[in-house]
Amino acid sequence: MGKVKFHTSFDALIHELSTVALHLPPIFGNFRPVVDNLVVANYYTLRHITLQLNQRLKSWSVREIFSQNKNELIIAFEAPGNQGEQSGLAFLTVRCEPSENCIFLMDSFARARRNSIDLLQRAVNSIVSSVSIHSSDRQISILLDSGLRLVVQMFGSKANVLLVGQDDVITDSFLKSKEVIGQSLSSREDREALPDRALFSAQLKGLGEMSVGVAMKKFFPRFGGLLLEELFHRAVVARSETVDRLSEDEIQRLFQTGADLISELEVNCKPSIYYDGEKAVAFSIIDLHHCRQYEKQEFDTISEAIRHFLGTTKSLDHTVRERTRLQQGLKKELERISRTLMKITEETETADRAGEYETMGRLLKSHLHEIQKGSREVILENTLEDPGNQVRIPLDKNLSPAKNADRYFEKAKKTRAAAVEKNRQKAKLTEEQTVLRRLLGKFDQLSTGEDIRAFITENQTILRALGLVKSTASGKPAPEVPFRVFKVAGDFTVWAGKSGENNDLLSTRHTKPKDLWFHARAVGGSHVVLKFGTGKGEISKRAIEEAAAIAAYYSKMKNSKLAPVSVCEGKYVRKPKGAPTGTVTIEREKVIFVEPRLPKNE
Repeated sequence: MGKVKFHTSFDALIHELSTVALHLPPIFGNFRPVVDNLVVANYYTLRHITLQLNQRLKSWSVREIFSQNKNELIIAFEAPGNQGEQSGLAFLTVRCEPSENCIFLMDSFARARRNSIDLLQRAVNSIVSSVSIHSSDRQISILLDSGLRLVVQMFGSKANVLLVGQDDVITDSFLKSKEVIGQSLSSREDREALPDRALFSAQLKGLGEMSVGVAMKKFFPRFGGLLLEELFHRAVVARSETVDRLSEDEIQRLFQTGADLISELEVNCKPSIYYDGEKAVAFSIIDLHHCRQYEKQEFDTISEAIRHFLGTTKSLDHTVRERTRLQQGLKKELERISRTLMKITEETETADRAGEYETMGRLLKSHLHEIQKGSREVILENTLEDPGNQVRIPLDKNLSPAKNADRYFEKAKKTRAAAVEKNRQKAKLTEEQTVLRRLLGKFDQLSTGEDIRAFITENQTILRALGLVKSTASGKPAPEVPFRVFKVAGDFTVWAGKSGENNDLLSTRHTKPKDLWFHARAVGGSHVVLKFGTGKGEISKRAIEEAAAIAAYYSKMKNSKLAPVSVCEGKYVRKPKGAPTGTVTIEREKVIFVEPRLPKNE
């Protein structure tokens, strides 16, 4: 599944630019979608998921229902006549996180027996009769042969999975069981269909000064923010405009565009993710015209697209959190250094003060015969440096005049030593302050997970010293990537996939054009990528051979004396649409023979 860049004809492009230019002031800046995980629970997305579930799971049995993660329920289904084979199983994942309602199907799932709990057990061993969705609500019903229903409600913060009897009474619940068990199942009333043109125009005009954005939510309540943005873009109407200022032509465009979108959403299902670099900016089951400036990745099934979308946004969330954590940690340390420097400046006794102590000691020495023991202070003329000027010298009454003089000489010595140490400390802290400011200045350039990892690798000594990066037993920073991580000759980083899906993630999302991609030739194995620019100088022949040896090691040729390994640049690796998990096509490959093994430093 490679990225597909949109292209348009010259005439169409000119027409689109002309149209946009006419309406640029009110709509400029609205074309950048905001990542929202709830888009995967849009009504139309759920409708197509339901159709696929009904086709796939009808006549299958409910094998088990359990949870091992907070707000996540797994329903395992088994195909008719299955003899315990993994290929005859399907796992429906339902996430009820307030900010992440979603439902998708997986072909495999590893249950953690110690950290999971069985739930909704009255539904287990029942046969699926049908799967359907409410006509106007985000509520999916899985009807069982026992007459019970598993009802999945994608209601935002109120999302839940219920077990409902034939009388519509809730008999069991995944979440908030004490509140809902015994209650009657409720859902929204069926929404009226879009009115005809004339009624639409009349009702819309009756809303007066209401903004178009708010008004369209009333007419197209199933759309959600992303689809409303598509509506405004296709109709070339500004969402910020007020209804009373719309022309009849604009009203008719809104009506027709909305009706066309509904038809497209009900019939078409081309699950896709739009990317701005590594950042997923939109998920959709139809083409989004207002996202044509982004790169598009298409998927064969909605479930596959949802898993990739959630994985990408979670990766992005982790990147943002990691970036924030490092930035705040560095700022905190910078503030501490600044406070310490201010304190040092305030507390430092200068060399001048040391000179005053020495002068007092010398004056006492030269006037010993004039000072009485037990005096608390003495006033002497500064005959040494400023004749005629009087100097008040505090004394320790328990010491003799000579001992008081020695005390001032010692204070002068200590003050000079302290000043030297304070200056040394100040210089060290000032240098650290400069380094921290330089590091913080780089954060504007850290936008991807790879940027963060490169930053950590480059500055690991400082970050470890500040406790911002944990160390492994070997003293290296712990890997923060979802792949096996190795170092080869020249200190270059190598990543190796762990599974078919992990291979896909590595090859399609984490391989840059200049990276070198490896795979054992003609056999199953891990995708391996040697990351360009992570080591010193140019990539050496030895580094390439060591990376190839890793690919051979994690393949079915692991026990061979020599194994052929394909290598090519990352820009020549792509995943064809519909290709099985972990399968890619490559161009301009070279084949090298290596001994399957891991680098010695591993």
